Amino acid sequence: MGNASALVCSIDSSLMTDARLEDHYRQHFAYVWKSARRLGVSEADADDVVQEAFLVARDLLDAKSPADVRSFLFGVVYNVVRRHRRRLKSSPQTTSAIDDLPDASARGPTASTERMEAARLLERLLALLNDEQRAVFVLAEIEHKKLREIGQILGINLNTAASRLRLARARLAEAALRIQAQEGWRTR
Repeated sequence: MGNASALVCSIDSSLMTDARLEDHYRQHFAYVWKSARRLGVSEADADDVVQEAFLVARDLLDAKSPADVRSFLFGVVYNVVRRHRRRLKSSPQTTSAIDDLPDASARGPTASTERMEAARLLERLLALLNDEQRAVFVLAEIEHKKLREIGQILGINLNTAASRLRLARARLAEAALRIQAQEGWRTR
């Protein structure tokens, strides 16, 4: 009888986890999907990566009981993306890194075209970064996280987070200058 009681407690616990996961899924699906894309997952693979991330999160939710679920989920999706990349054994593909660039309150075809060009440029630039630099850059510049938070989310120390962000910014600035020079030659 004691074993049956333990089994019922185990089942109730898993049902609570699944209910909690379902709630997190409804609240954070779009965020996790965008995070996967920002980390370089192709649109074709994003749904699979997101599903795997939520399955991993389900297994960790009870053990971790995170205070900041979004940060916790970013850490999970980051690790799932890294495993996904290892499985593919390929470099990051061109992706739509920013599906929600802030609207500059300008309307019309010109604003829409400029927004698409900015997203394409950001995609090109982010594709130049390795996984670690890209994750830190996305968290710092798109998610507006502090370095201490980034370290906690990714499981790295503060100095490592700062170094990766510095290297990412330097690489992107250099690449942006190269792209600007190349496009400047075309317009002359």
